[in-house]
Amino acid sequence: MFSPQGLYPRPVAGELGEREEYIFELFGAFVAKAMQDNRPLDLNLSRAFYGWMVGAQPSLLADVRDVDQDLHKALCKLQAAANEKAALDADLSAGRVDEEAAAARRAAITVDGCAVEDLCLDFTLPGYPDVSIGQGGPETPVTLDNVGEYVAAVVDFTLVRGVQEAMDRFFMGFNAVFNVDSLCLFTVDEVCSFVRSFVCVCVCLPVCLSVCLFVRV
Repeated sequence: MFSPQGLYPRPVAGELGEREEYIFELFGAFVAKAMQDNRPLDLNLSRAFYGWMVGAQPSLLADVRDVDQDLHKALCKLQAAANEKAALDADLSAGRVDEEAAAARRAAITVDGCAVEDLCLDFTLPGYPDVSIGQGGPETPVTLDNVGEYVAAVVDFTLVRGVQEAMDRFFMGFNAVFNVDSLCLFTVDEVCSFVRSFVCVCVCLPVCLSVCLFVRV
């Protein structure tokens, strides 16, 4: 099981099913026991996942790059449009531009040559049209006026809100072996080196995890 940026929980709306809860709890205990027994694992977890383990929870747009590079690139373009709009609003409020010039600048704010409204986006999670991320979900189109809110909502749901329960279950299993807080003394790179290797101690667990993890190839 492989993902270019490493494995990370698939964001879900609502509660996990019993099977998913069990898998993440088992996975947490599995990783902790392997670390305790100094048995490296052949699992390419993402840096964002290790961030949770060391108490550095991913939450920024830049952190999306560690989960899905294509999504990160798309969100950066949208955020750039939001930043241009914010700069225009500031100039307009300060009287540095008149209404006519402001209208021209607004029309010039595009994403890959398209107006934000022409991208036909709504407040659902990219790749998951059934997952609402607020603002009325599919009923609310993304416009130049709310594109910044959209980017923030996608980042929050992808990295935190949509995976919180999965990570809670992971930590529940992990803490049954030893307290995950002890890893806060280490960096992401250090914990990664503790966990990873080319020795796999379980063949069936990756198959189970593929149901729950965010894998983009």
